[in-house]
Amino acid sequence: MLASFGFLAVRAGYRLPRWFAVESWARWDSNWYNDIADHGYWVGPPGDARPRPGWIAPQDWFAGNVGWFPGYPTLGRLLSRVTGVSSYTGQLWIGWIAWYLLLCALWRLTTGAGPARRWLTLAAGGTVTGAVYFAAAFPLSLALAGLLWSVYFVIRSRWRWATPAAFGCALVAGNAYLTSVVAVPAMLAVAVLVLTGRRRRSALAAAGGAAAGFGLVLLQMQWPAGMWDGYFRFTQRYQIDPGNPLHTFADRLKPLWHNASEFRTAAAWQTLLTFGVIVLVLGIVLAQLAGLGRPLPTRGGSDPGGGRDGADQAGPQRFWLGGCSRWLAARVDAMDLLLALLAFGAWLVPLVAGGQASTYRSEAFVVLAVPLLRRLPAPMLAAVVLLQGAVLWNMVPYFVNRQMV
Repeated sequence: MLASFGFLAVRAGYRLPRWFAVESWARWDSNWYNDIADHGYWVGPPGDARPRPGWIAPQDWFAGNVGWFPGYPTLGRLLSRVTGVSSYTGQLWIGWIAWYLLLCALWRLTTGAGPARRWLTLAAGGTVTGAVYFAAAFPLSLALAGLLWSVYFVIRSRWRWATPAAFGCALVAGNAYLTSVVAVPAMLAVAVLVLTGRRRRSALAAAGGAAAGFGLVLLQMQWPAGMWDGYFRFTQRYQIDPGNPLHTFADRLKPLWHNASEFRTAAAWQTLLTFGVIVLVLGIVLAQLAGLGRPLPTRGGSDPGGGRDGADQAGPQRFWLGGCSRWLAARVDAMDLLLALLAFGAWLVPLVAGGQASTYRSEAFVVLAVPLLRRLPAPMLAAVVLLQGAVLWNMVPYFVNRQMV
């Protein structure tokens, strides 16, 4: 974490005292999270004289802070009350703590990969596209730490409280950032198709936790602001209109062959690299399905193919989809399948949203795919780290000059 943080701070041109200053890592969205921490949710009449755009209904043209999820500012406020620091500082610290926990989860999920590939995989997690938002006053690191630890408790942990821990981690993620809801279908799919016994129960609990986290968002908006659907109504001003993700993807890449600003061109390269990593990890899973991948050994003698412990293997296999599920469980690593589904779903969400939804922040969710890179040869994995580092190095100045908000 320190190496990644130093990489970002040096590239940003910050002198050492500014490395840890709130203003160095706060951006436009950070102010709204801080507003939620200090004042809770609120809505009111439009706060400026701008004319209402035609695509927004009159009842949806209002001022307020219901366009942001509550999990991150809530934890920041709690930390500030315990420590006496400002809520802004508390939120920044929460993001940094979550960043450390995220990297710890990556380390635990790569057990059995060998020292070289394990360290290179960790380096890939530290240089992933969008990693500058792990250092920022922003909830991405919190949501991603919750998702990765929920995967750990579902697949790898033998702790007796792993199931409620998976639920809690997924709940935190679902309450912190919208994209985390991809855990619901991903966890359900792997629970049905691959897992048995305790791990199936943990996966179902994690799916329920992510759904409960999102449900709490609606309740938290209804209670003080009286607008449970405020998030959806507020985001209409950004022309969020679910549509064809291929069109959105092509639009994000268009600066590569059309004249565009330096920032849009740099963001397009980041989008292309993110897509490349997604394709790579999907290829790893497909290779396993084709019988080309060899499972890596895991600590404790767990079955790397289906991700089942001894108790699960001893019992009768009751798959909902019969022989197809048994075939899938015998071929694919459950953790790899789960992480690939999470990463692909998270990559797809902003593309489906379309409109003015930014992708350069949500592309940090590709860190969910990083543990699969442990299966690559060390030289190829090192090349991925270098490519990611080059793209991240190119993007950081746009965070500093506030083109990235």
